[in-house]
Order: sequence, then C-alpha cells, then structure tokens
Amino acid sequence: MAWNLSALRYRFRNREKIQQGSYGTSMWNSIWLSTTVLSAVTGIFALFIVVLVLLWNYINRNEGIQLITNNHYSWTYGPTALLVIVVAIWRQVDYHCKAITPWAVLSQEPSKGSSNILLDYVSPIQVSSLHKSLSSKHHTVTAGILGFMLLKCIVLLSTGLFVTAPKLILQSDLGLIQHTIFNGSLFNSSAPSTTLNDSSLVYTAFGILSRGLPYTDGTNQGLVYERFRPPAGSLVGLQTVTATVNALIPSFECQSAPVAIKLQPANTTDLHPADYLQLQFDECQLLQNGDGTPVYALNPQLFSCPPRQLSPLVQRMNCFNESDSATADNWQLLTLADLRYNQTLQNFSSPVAFGDSVTATSWSTSVDAAVGIACRSTYAIEKVNVTYDYSQTPTNITVTRLAPGVNHTMPGFSSFDLGKLFTASLTAAASMFGNLNFDSYAEEYPNTMFKVMANTMGGGYDALMDENKIKQAAETVFQTVAVQIVSKYLTQEVDTPLRGQAVYQEERLELNDLSLWSMVSGFIVMMIIAAFILWKRPQDIVARDPDQPFFNALLLQPSRVARNILSRCGTLSESNMLAQLNNHTFATGMDAQEHESILLASDPLSDMTTPDQGSHSNWWKPLAARWIFVLTTLILPLTIIATLEALQVSSDRHDGIASVSSEDSLASKTTTRYLPALVMLLSATLFNSVDFNIAVLAPYNALKSEARPPQSSIMSNVIGLIAPYAVWQSLRRRYWGAALSGTAALVGSVLTIISSGLYTIDFVPTTAPMLVQRTDSFQTTWQNSALNDSGAAVLTSLTESSNLTFPQFTFDELALPGLQAAGDPPKPSKQGQATLSLTTSALRASLNCTTLPTAQFNVSTFYNPSSGPSASVSISFSLPRECPYGGSGGNMTSMDIDQSWQLPFTKNSSYVAKMLDIHVGPFDAVLASSSGELAPSTQKDNPPGCPSLAFIYGHVDVNDGSQNMITTRICYQQMQQVPVRLWLNVPDLSISQDFPPTLDESGSGHVVLESGPNGETSFPYRLEVHMDNELSLFNQTQFVPSSIARSTIDGFFQGVLFGRSPIPQAWLADPERPDEVVSAIQAFYRRYMAQAISVNMRVPTAAANAQLLSGNATALTGVLRVHQNNASKLALQVILGVMTLCGGLAVWLAPPREVVPHNPCTIAGGMVLWAGSRFCETFTTVETFAGQEDKPVLPEGAVHMSNKKLMGSGALDGWLFRLNWWLRDDGTKRYGIDAVRQ
Repeated sequence: MAWNLSALRYRFRNREKIQQGSYGTSMWNSIWLSTTVLSAVTGIFALFIVVLVLLWNYINRNEGIQLITNNHYSWTYGPTALLVIVVAIWRQVDYHCKAITPWAVLSQEPSKGSSNILLDYVSPIQVSSLHKSLSSKHHTVTAGILGFMLLKCIVLLSTGLFVTAPKLILQSDLGLIQHTIFNGSLFNSSAPSTTLNDSSLVYTAFGILSRGLPYTDGTNQGLVYERFRPPAGSLVGLQTVTATVNALIPSFECQSAPVAIKLQPANTTDLHPADYLQLQFDECQLLQNGDGTPVYALNPQLFSCPPRQLSPLVQRMNCFNESDSATADNWQLLTLADLRYNQTLQNFSSPVAFGDSVTATSWSTSVDAAVGIACRSTYAIEKVNVTYDYSQTPTNITVTRLAPGVNHTMPGFSSFDLGKLFTASLTAAASMFGNLNFDSYAEEYPNTMFKVMANTMGGGYDALMDENKIKQAAETVFQTVAVQIVSKYLTQEVDTPLRGQAVYQEERLELNDLSLWSMVSGFIVMMIIAAFILWKRPQDIVARDPDQPFFNALLLQPSRVARNILSRCGTLSESNMLAQLNNHTFATGMDAQEHESILLASDPLSDMTTPDQGSHSNWWKPLAARWIFVLTTLILPLTIIATLEALQVSSDRHDGIASVSSEDSLASKTTTRYLPALVMLLSATLFNSVDFNIAVLAPYNALKSEARPPQSSIMSNVIGLIAPYAVWQSLRRRYWGAALSGTAALVGSVLTIISSGLYTIDFVPTTAPMLVQRTDSFQTTWQNSALNDSGAAVLTSLTESSNLTFPQFTFDELALPGLQAAGDPPKPSKQGQATLSLTTSALRASLNCTTLPTAQFNVSTFYNPSSGPSASVSISFSLPRECPYGGSGGNMTSMDIDQSWQLPFTKNSSYVAKMLDIHVGPFDAVLASSSGELAPSTQKDNPPGCPSLAFIYGHVDVNDGSQNMITTRICYQQMQQVPVRLWLNVPDLSISQDFPPTLDESGSGHVVLESGPNGETSFPYRLEVHMDNELSLFNQTQFVPSSIARSTIDGFFQGVLFGRSPIPQAWLADPERPDEVVSAIQAFYRRYMAQAISVNMRVPTAAANAQLLSGNATALTGVLRVHQNNASKLALQVILGVMTLCGGLAVWLAPPREVVPHNPCTIAGGMVLWAGSRFCETFTTVETFAGQEDKPVLPEGAVHMSNKKLMGSGALDGWLFRLNWWLRDDGTKRYGIDAVRQ
C-alpha cells in the first residue's frame, strides 16, 4: 500500500472521525501523564511549600524545633528520602513525556523521518535532550527535563535543609522547690545558744573578704536570700533558673563620733593605766558594763614599750536614752587611738624586749590621733530576683534587687538582736588573730573586728585612721558577718513549691535559609511545570504501550511501503539511514476499512541511490555502552570507597578532617552537605545511565540469547517502570542483567540520602602555646612565726571544716607560685573556657620525724580529788650532732620535754594528743621552757639543724597503766621544692576543678631546701600558738577549741581527726594503724603549711625579672572541625560496593554492545528489527523463508488489543520469537526479530 503526501494528509485529517466511529477504538495513555497523577504531583509540590512555610513560621516563633532524638539521621535523611521518592515519580513523568513525543509528532502532519521516527529524547543525556527539545519546540519534553534537573537540585539542597543550633529557650512558668525561709522565732535571746559562741561566722567572713573564698549558696555580697532549686530531672540543658524570693539585707549605718581619750597621770604604777574614752557628743553614752573593753594602754614607766601602739576599741553604747530593747537601736562605738610612748631607760647589760620590766628615767604617753565612728545595726527584708547560672562551673549566682517596695522585718527578731549576735560572734573569735596576752605589746593591738577590717582594706590599722575608710570597712565587715549569722541561724529548711522561670539551652532544629527558600522557589516552579505538562501533554496518540517491541511489529505490519523502506536500513550506518529516511515522510493514521492504527510512508521525495546492504551490521553504541563510560562508572564507586576510608582515618586520627570558621557559612554547608551529595548523585547518575541502556536492551538481549515466548520478550519491557517494579519484572522475565543493573540503580538512589548525614561539624579542643610569668617567689624565712601566721590558721579552719575551696594559688598540700598571663591570653569561645596546662615548681612543707622508743619517755597518771584525773608524759631524747644546744643553758646534747593533760572529771581514761613547739637553749628557765610557748615573744627560734616539733598522742588510763598506749615523735620541719603539673582556667588562672594539680610522688625533681649555711635542712617554724588559739574545727563539737579551754585533743589533732581527710580517734592508740596516723599528721601539717607559706613567704617579683613559663592552653570548644560519621561511611561503602558488584555482573551478563543495529529508543530503530520479517508480511506478499512455510495469523484489530486479550485469542500459541540473522530467498541476510515455531 503506497501513500502520496495528499493521501497521508487526508488520513491524518480524518483520524479523529474514524476513532469516534462505531467501533469506538480505544487509545493507550500513560498513567504517569494522567490528570490524576499530574494533579497529585502538583498538589504534593504545593503541600511541600505549605509545610516548609509553616515550619519556618513555627521555628521563628518557638526558637526551633525540639529534637526528639539526638540521632541526626532522622532529620538529615528524612527530607532527602522523601524527595528521592518524588524524584522517582517525576522520573516517570519525564520519561513518558520523552517517549510519547515522537509518536505525537508522528501523529501530526507528515514529516521527514528525522523529525519523527528518528526522534529520540530518551537515550541521550539530559542536556542534549533539553537542547533538542528547545530547538524543536517540544515544550512538554523541555518541561519534564527542567523539572527533573530542578528536582535534583532540590534534593541536593534538602541535604542541608535542617541544621541544629544551640538555642536558649525561656520557660516562663516553672515549678521550683524552695529550700529555706527566714524565721525569726529560731532565735531566742533568753535561752543559751551556740549562736552566742560561734567563731566560725567571723572566720568565714574573714576568708571571704580577705582571701577570696566564695560565698556559699544562700548568701551573697551584703545579703542573705531564700534558697531554691529546680525539680529533679530538669537540669538537663538547664542554663539559668530565676525566682523572686525574700532577701535579708543587713546594714551598719555609721556616722562620725568625735571622741577624746583621757590619760591617767604619768606616774601611775598600774600594768595598764586606766585610760578611758570620753564621747564628744551628748546624744549617746557608753554602757558601764558593755561588751567592749576600756582603751588599752601601756605603762612606759615600768615596762619596755614600743614607740607606737594603735589601740582599737569596739564598745556598745546607748543613744537617746533608749531602754527598751524591743525598740532600742544597737549602737556600737568603734575607735582607734594612735598612742605614742616615749621613755628613757637605764643602761642594761642584755637586750630588752617589749614587755620586759625596766626602770625608766623619763617617760610619757600621748595620743597622736584618734578616730571614732558610731554604727547602728539594722536590717530589712525585701524582694529580690535570684538567678542560678548552671552554665558556669561552679554555678554562678546573681541577685538583683527589685525596685523599692515595702520592706519589713522578721517577727521575733529585731535589728537590736542582730547587733547582739554580731557582738557575740566577735567575742567568740577574740583569739582569732592570736593570744592577747602574747601580743599585748604589738604595734597593732589585736582586735578581731579591726583585724578583719584592716585585711578588708588590704593593709594594717594605719589605713583605718581615715574616717571614711573606717566607715567603709566597718559596714563591709558587719554586713559579711551578719550574712553568715542569718544564713546559719535564722533560715529554716522547708520543701515548698515556688514559681519561677528557667532558660534552657538545647540543640534545636532550624531551617537553613539558603536551602529553605531555594526549595520553596523550586517547588513553586515545579508546580508551574507540572501544571504546564498537565495542560500540554499529548493524549490518545498510540493504540498500545509503545515501549514494547511488539507494538512496532503491529504498527508496521499493515504498511508495506514503510516495511520496504525500513527493511533497506537494517545494515546502514546512522548517516545513511538518516539520509534514507529523510527522503520520505511518515505519519500514523487509522485504516478506514480495518479500523487499525498504521504507519504511513510516502513515496521517495527525490531520486537517490540506496547503499548496498552487507551481511554485517553497524551496531548501536550509545555513550553509556562504551567501555570508557562503563569503566568510569565502576571505578568511581571504588574510588569513593577508598577516599571515604582515607577521610575516616584522618577524621579519627586528627579529630576531624578540616577546620571551618562557621557552621552556618556557605562554604561549610557546601563542603559538608552539598558537595558529598553531588558526588553521590554523580555516581548514582552514571549507574542510572548504564542501567537504562541495559534495561532498553533487555528484551533484545533475551531474544538474542534464545527464542522466547512473546510474554517474556516482545510483549515485555522494563523501561518506563518504577524502579522496584522494574527489578521485579526483570527477575520474572529472567532479564538477569537488567535485574542487577536495576538493583544497582535502585540502591544508588539512597546514596544522596545517606550522604546528607555523612559529615557533621563539632567543636573540638584546640591547643595553643601560652606564656605566663611568675609574679612572686618564695623565701623560706617566716618572721615571728610564733605569733603571726597572717591568718593561715583561720583559712585552714575554713578549708578543713567548712568545705570552702582553697584560696588562689594554693591547693591541698601545695603552695603554688603566683601566675599571670604574659601578654594577651587566648580567648575562649562563647561555649566554654580554655584550660592551661603547664609544669612548674611548688613549695611543700614536710615533717621528717623519728618515733621514740618507749625507753625514752615515761607515762604517768594521777588522780586528785579536787582537780580530777590527769596524765603526763616525760620525754628525753638525744639531739643531733649539729644541734648541741639542749637545756636552758644551750649546752647539752639531749633535751627533756614534759606534757600533761587534765582529763575530764567523769572519765578515768581518755585519748590524748598534743603538738608542741620544742626549743633548744639558751633560754630563761623561769620564763620559758624546752616545750610549749610560755613566752613566744621573747623565746628565740631554734637554730638550723635542730628539731622543732614534737607530737605526743595515744590513750591513757588512770586506773590501769598497762592500758596506756602513747606514741612520741620528734620532728624536723623541712621545705621541699616539688614539680607539679597544673591545669588552670583561662583567663583568671584559677585552678581547674575538673583537673586538680598532680605531683610526681616518685621523688624525681624533688629538692629539699637548705635552712642554714652548712647544708642544714630543718626549719624552726613555731605553730603551737596558732593551733591552740586560732584553729577551730567547726564541723565537730566533741572537743572545744583550745582557745576556749584546755582539751585532751589539741587544735592540731582536731584537724587530723576532723579535717578534710579525717581518721577515727581510736587509731591514735591502735598498734595496727601507726602508718595511717603518721600519714594523717603529715597531710594535715602540709595543708596548714601550704596556707602559711602562701601568706607569709611570698616575695613579689618585678615584671622585668619575672620567670616565664610555657604551657599549652586547651579550649574544649576551641575550633569547629568537620567530622566524618563512621556509621554513614560504612553504609555508603557497603552500598557503593553492592552497586559496583551488581553493575559489573550486569555488564557481564548483558553486555550493552552488538545487540541491535540502531537505537531502539527511536521508532525507526525498533521497527528496523521487524521490517522484512515473515511475521510482518501480509498474506499477499509472503516471502519464502528457508525452513519456514507459515507465520502467526493475528486477529483483526490486534494493535488495539491488550496483551492478555491477544494471547487469549490463541493467535500466538506455539510461537517463539528470536533476534538473529535470517536468510532471505535471495541469499542475503537480515538481522532482526522473527517468529519461529516452538
């Protein structure tokens, strides 16, 4: 049947009329281009836009989205996984737009072969197809390709859609638990109370004001607040918690108080002349029997006096004649007098010490200056906001006073009572700075209030001679002591609800703006594209699925002209085939008589010579079938696997792959999210290309390998199917190569998903060199150690029994050098602070002791009915050769020591323990002794090389002397310079709580310092007065402090038994525990001496001479590093390995070469395989084939039948199909498909 151009046009114009005839012929349309699918796709894009905008709005209003899990896979993989499914759907839309377009063109006006039956948008790469569709104005193809490319970009962007960032979340109403409330009824002024005898209050205030000890929870500078805490389980991520509570604010309202000092006549014979104070104002008067003392003065006529003595006084006074304590104010008079003593002494043969009896030939006392202030104690309760900042270590507590409101006081506790407790605490701590009897001739006469005030001002009493400074110091000390009083004795423990607010820091999900708005814009464009395809999609073009090879045969069978034209093209080259087909025009139409779709071809447009056909074919070789492309596809995954492994090793070894400046920068997002996804997308795309070619050739490879029934060959195809279904169909049809390549492509689709979680950016510690300089050095000379330890015993009391931290540059047994940064220290990040590690030397005191055998001491017990039981120990021991100074004459090689204890009346046995200063001679045997401190101001320190301490401890029994168990130890005090490793917080250089200093106990680097010119190593420090008078262990009540009464366990051993490392009292007499007791004594001695060294032996160093120390500053959150996730890496390596294996096997089982002569994705390429076949010949033009005498006879309208209906007709029963070389009658060969009998 030949058709000229006019006939073709006539057939075309009448096509619709024929289709609408009585037969009602149905046409095939792809479900992927149906109104339902395209509308649903458009709706999905619209839904994505709505969801993203709603998420953006929610995140902006709620500071992000709370993470349900810390597993980042859920929020990194989720969006990408969802979009991969959408891409798979759009791939079908894009494919069917491409596949149907040549048929749509063929169904229109007849045109040359190059523009319809040779048109191919399916097999070329997307860029080539896009260019061709633009030039040909095939807009649905253009839209499909653009949509596919855009969706790929959206998938890449989705890998960085969600990011995590630390956010501060305010919870405005949080249930808290209040721990304390103020309760004035806890104080009963009429009943005896430990409140009136508690020196720890002043000790703690001194440590806070002068030694930098921190305030405890519930106290702050100048106030006490009610404590609270968040509920259990709410501390995770908690940054701050704030509540409004009551605060008690004490105040010491001071004003000028002019005073005059009336001196006694100069010839008085009193030890302390009765000089008295006279107020210079009438509003107040001094109490006759107040808590204060008269003005302390010396007698220069009879005793050796210093030229100057500053005499302080704290005296209670009444003002305005107030007599009712319920309404009276508690006024305190604070005065400081500068007394000057002039005396001319008779000649003495020996040196005279202050306090010695003298005969003065002339003398006088004068007042150089005097300052006085009157202070009233008061307090008020007001509302404050208290904030606990848990982000800092230790927890930082800030108190904010609110706007002035109604202040009130506690019922049952007045301002007068507060003043009374303040005075009582000063009285209890009267010996805090030494024994008053020992320091009576000191230039600064000891007074606890004034000592604390002077330390607060950073100097001595001289600083307090200024009226403004003494006011400031008095107010500060009162407030600090009063804060301790109220906190300890006027707060009641409760457990009541309290409302407050909290700020949490948590990692929350945020949207990456770049990804978000790019994706929203992309989805808007995708909606437009999907709607455009819905509007412009070709419909009712073909009678059945054109992807099946059988359709080409059915369409070609009625068209003899088309068969003849195409049969001559089988072995032509691509160029010759193009020239041949461009010499004809083609179209599809409907046969008017048989109502069947047919391919129409015109007569030649011009005369041209058809090249001779040979017996071999030029095979179709697409780019994806070339070996270079296949090898690249297979090698790339292996390269990625190796690269991932190398990067993992680098990430693990160097704590990250590379450093980035910001987690939110475009460069960071590109390298950690977009670039890995792009690489994985490239690999997946290469496998898709290989898979496409194998899938296209799958039916032909199957036909080439063996004859097959139509269902698994010519009626089957796996392109144009959704990926999982295509794999399933390949397995069913035994297309093993297509099944494997499809599996590789399917598995490859998740590469982009997993790559989205491959890299994370985290803070990692960074270490940088840092220089610090020593601000001081140590000298081992301790001037006047017997009477002045500069508050070391006070500090030890607090660190041992009140659980306060060690002062700066001291730790446990070590006195550390003062340090400061040399230059600008490294600045830690906002998320944390840096820690400096360095090695330096510290000073540590040590005892070198000898335990005396029982033969060298004697234990005696007594019972006196009037005084009760007692015990004594007499010791005699030899002195070392370099110390032949024993006895009062200083000329003996041995020393005798005596120590006695008065036991409690109710006990005939007791544990006893005493530390003694021991002294060599010469000394006055009447005024001094070999042990103890009878005259600490006059008795000299021991020379180098002599023992200086004795420890006597154990158990005595008055009734049974056999039960006595006493240990005596004679000790030399030594100083060691030891290497220590420090970890300091930057920039304040405080000791890190997480990393305490470490000491090399092996002895390497330990240096014992010399105390004398001849290599002696023992130092004469005298500790007894400080242990007996100033040390107090506030965490025990079993033994009274030695400053109050004599105790069987002295202050030093109270520290051993109840300090930071306590031991049981029974160990003192336990023969199985001697080493433990020795270690405990050594440890407590060292801890006290660390404080004594720190405050008494530091010598400031000029900056020009300061020693530089090099260390490493490590910031735990110092730099952002890119880390590779090992789990994601392993998953990617496994997937890439599976892809490579499946891809390699697929190419081996179904090599995409030498299968078909022309591109089967074109109409002509598929029909060439059928042209000239027996199956397509009509009965009138049957050719005789070798060995074959018949062919299948198809029913009328077969082209419009479904495969199932056609097979049900039985027309193809017993027939197989094969792709092979066939021998024609004329002796030539044809390569193509034909039917053979089963």
